[in-house]
Amino acid sequence: MFVAKFVGVKNLLEGKIVGENGHYVFEGGIRIKLNGNYECGNIVLGIRPEDILIISSSNCRFRGENVFVARVLDIYPLTLSTVRVLLNVNGTKLVVKTIKSKAIRMGLRRGSEI
Repeated sequence: MFVAKFVGVKNLLEGKIVGENGHYVFEGGIRIKLNGNYECGNIVLGIRPEDILIISSSNCRFRGENVFVARVLDIYPLTLSTVRVLLNVNGTKLVVKTIKSKAIRMGLRRGSEI
């Protein structure tokens, strides 16, 4: 946990890995389908903020696994070209890092659904 936080992993989700229909799924507030082989049991899943892609819900062509509806809780600048977006996905809070110009083009603001 210390190392994950130290290297910038902002999303640490407690849950468990379960086997389901020949696949593995993380269950911990949200269900995330995993690629690869895992041992089932309790874990803490780390997701880096830059590994989450924000897509407008009105233009979403992605369907299926690991696509979630979220509500924007807050947006604030990180650098001149990036922003940090705080999301609520079914009660699970996630931190996302994205390009400032993309956030502006999408019209992201508090309360936006993505």
